[in-house]
Amino acid sequence: MKRWLPLAALVATASVVTALPLACTGAGASREQAADAQVPSDGATEGPADAPAGDVASPSTPAPFPTVEYLGGPILSAPRVVTVTFPEDDPSLVARLQLFDDTITGTAWWTQVAHEYCVSPGGSPCVGPGSGGGHVVMPNAALQAYTDSVRGGDATIRQLVADNVADGAFPAPDAQTLYVLYMPTGVRVLLDGLDICQHGGSGGYHDSIAVAPDGGTPLDVAYAVVGRCSSTEAATTLTASHEIVEAATDPSPEGAPAFQMTDFAWLAFGGEVADVCAAVDTNFETQASGFTVQRSWSNASAAARHDPCVPVPAGEVFFDVAPSLATGGHLMLGVGQSVTLDLVPFADGATSDWQLTAIDPGPSPVLSLTLDRATVHVGDAVHLTVTLQTMPQKGSDELFGLASQSANDLHAWPMTVHAQ
Repeated sequence: MKRWLPLAALVATASVVTALPLACTGAGASREQAADAQVPSDGATEGPADAPAGDVASPSTPAPFPTVEYLGGPILSAPRVVTVTFPEDDPSLVARLQLFDDTITGTAWWTQVAHEYCVSPGGSPCVGPGSGGGHVVMPNAALQAYTDSVRGGDATIRQLVADNVADGAFPAPDAQTLYVLYMPTGVRVLLDGLDICQHGGSGGYHDSIAVAPDGGTPLDVAYAVVGRCSSTEAATTLTASHEIVEAATDPSPEGAPAFQMTDFAWLAFGGEVADVCAAVDTNFETQASGFTVQRSWSNASAAARHDPCVPVPAGEVFFDVAPSLATGGHLMLGVGQSVTLDLVPFADGATSDWQLTAIDPGPSPVLSLTLDRATVHVGDAVHLTVTLQTMPQKGSDELFGLASQSANDLHAWPMTVHAQ
């Protein structure tokens, strides 16, 4: 689940939300720590990122996409997905969700979104094909509301998982098990007090919990919760696919993070592989074996300056605007100070002009963002003047971004200002 409303959505809605500290977005560092690691102490912008082979740091060379990094935690190399539902749910939908969980980690979609995530470059283990781990229909109807917490607060969801593992109602877990809990319509889930279907939430989250099967040795096991924020199957499997791929690549996001985005601006969207694509690309849905699923981040596609979210739609020409390699996208400014950035439009094929917007998501604007042109094309020289008008309301960092929009697609490039 993402922490921020996507920049792409802001273009269409002009609405504002605040950050959500949610479980599947654990980054292993605070926003301030992340900023300190990336913002220089002696200049308006950070130094250029490492250039791809053959690139020269210049105003006409776009900065590379950031990468999802391996942070040392476990992965699910052969996930076993256990489907948990409740008796009051629609039996036909339950059957479909059981089929989805049994088969989705064996599809071509799964291979595309998961295969490159290995604990060592070109090595193993890697996230590979999975299987169904069984079906559980709870004996009693769901409560009206459940709670969960990554801060040690009230957590009836965790208790439910722990109790049903301990008494054998859930299939006995191993290191590859993922319990997926599908909430019926009308049931609320509050994660550290926030409703997962509101406040910009995506409707699901995942984490891990230490359980003791039959009172035996505790084992850390992954679980995901899928809220019923919409009554449609498509919305439910979209959320479930998001959480399943993130649980496989980062099963313990708070305690032992595995694959997460470490670039501070992109991390603000949640940091995990599906979070980023839900945030920076409006076209993040695709199909797999008759189910609606989400596209997810690929370091390999990003490194080639193609669409970083895979599977790439058939026939797509990917376009975006990035800060130049020479200036970078993390800025350091004092109140009242300005800096003008070189921006570089790029595409992986022939494309027409597109619209460019600079956005400060608020809640009240901290930055003045002025573009010298609103319509751009590959090869154009584009400049953005950024002025820090006031101190950010929370902390010392302000997220902003670029949104590139055509008739059918919208792609975002997030950046940050660190206030001195």
